[in-house]
Amino acid sequence: MPPAKRKRSELPPCGNPLYLQWVQTWMEEARGRDDRNMRYTYKRAAESLARYPIPFQHPREAAILAGIGPKLVSQLERRLRQHCEEHGTPMPEPDEQDGRLEEAPTGKPKTKKARTASTYVPRHRSGAYALLAALHQLNAHEESVTKTMLIRQAQPHADNSFTDPEPGSRYTAWSSMRTLVAKMLVAIDGRPSRYRLTVEGHQLATQIVQTADAHPGVASAQAPSKQPTVSSRPLRRSLPHSLSSTEDDDGDAASKEPRPHGTNTGATFDELEIHDRQEVARQCMSSKTLPGSSLILLPGSFEIVLLLDNREVKHRKDRTYLQRELESRGVHVETRALELGDMLWVARKTGDDHGEELLLDMIIERKRIEDLIASIKDGRYHEQKARLQRSGIEHVVYLVEGDNERAAREFDIGRVEGALAAVQVINRFFLKQTRSIDESIDYFAAVTLHLREKYRVGVQRRPA
Repeated sequence: MPPAKRKRSELPPCGNPLYLQWVQTWMEEARGRDDRNMRYTYKRAAESLARYPIPFQHPREAAILAGIGPKLVSQLERRLRQHCEEHGTPMPEPDEQDGRLEEAPTGKPKTKKARTASTYVPRHRSGAYALLAALHQLNAHEESVTKTMLIRQAQPHADNSFTDPEPGSRYTAWSSMRTLVAKMLVAIDGRPSRYRLTVEGHQLATQIVQTADAHPGVASAQAPSKQPTVSSRPLRRSLPHSLSSTEDDDGDAASKEPRPHGTNTGATFDELEIHDRQEVARQCMSSKTLPGSSLILLPGSFEIVLLLDNREVKHRKDRTYLQRELESRGVHVETRALELGDMLWVARKTGDDHGEELLLDMIIERKRIEDLIASIKDGRYHEQKARLQRSGIEHVVYLVEGDNERAAREFDIGRVEGALAAVQVINRFFLKQTRSIDESIDYFAAVTLHLREKYRVGVQRRPA
């Protein structure tokens, strides 16, 4: 009994207490009706909600949790609408989710496929709108800004407060930042976190600013952003080793907090600092190790190479297709036996195929949906994630290829969705979902372009 109490106290706080309260009420009502099926359904949903620490902006986001399907989502949506009417608060917009895990497989795939980040436009004067407008204004002056600075700039453009939730709600306008990051419109750098627009984010921000002529105070369009085309959040906050590209301090008061391990605020270019390099190299690459001396690769003197695990693609025909399609998109690809991950990137001196390499701060674990199910069944799912966490690489992308409809026919959809939720909430990886190998290839090419842009001014390895 004492161990159970300790275990319970270690659980994170419930991020959605209202949803949990409503589901528990419905569970008790089902108990009173002696409806065992519904009582079990609500019990399972309540357990999932109790363990999930991140607030949802809209009930549709809860579909990622085990035990919560489209019927319960609709029930929560109706109850939330009633709650908002009772308290005189606006009903949240359902724009926190990209749509692929929004419904169980009985939904309409065509509708879900149409909901992509490219069609997302935030409501005027919503939190997301204000954040994009503020970042657009600040973009001409600095590459990334602190949360304090961003809120100060964004507040005049929003109807709701960025710091104080509305009565009867846990959400502030700042909650919309999760949407912008998930849709790869905003990227987060460093620790403490600093925020910047991606290229897609800058394009959308320019669009909404240009269409807001009737709302003074929003800046006019700026020149195209120099920011990377792919955003990946700095998800894990306290790793023993780190690979990081550093950015100059902006002098903001918040930036005087302790910086992450190994950051050099006086750097004049993005640098790749490798700590405990031999350990990282040993875990990630079986072919080359990194010596302890300094190495600087100046602009124009190096190339970014995508390393593809030669065991990642089972059939030679598929491997050839993957490599050919990436190369047709201008990506330099090499296949090797990687000890960790399925794709990673290195910087290497141009024309020196056998020279030293610097491991860049990005790794992708690719899972077809059937592979994910197999790894859940045999337990490799947890072991593989643990190895990724121990690697010391800051940006870990967990890419799942395929659709949930197929998974539902072969396995328990609740367990699949629970596994995907754990990837984000517990492991703090960036979850990327694609419908096909071609969509995955597009993503790998976009990441490569992002890394080329990020390190365009040079990379440096410093002695440990």
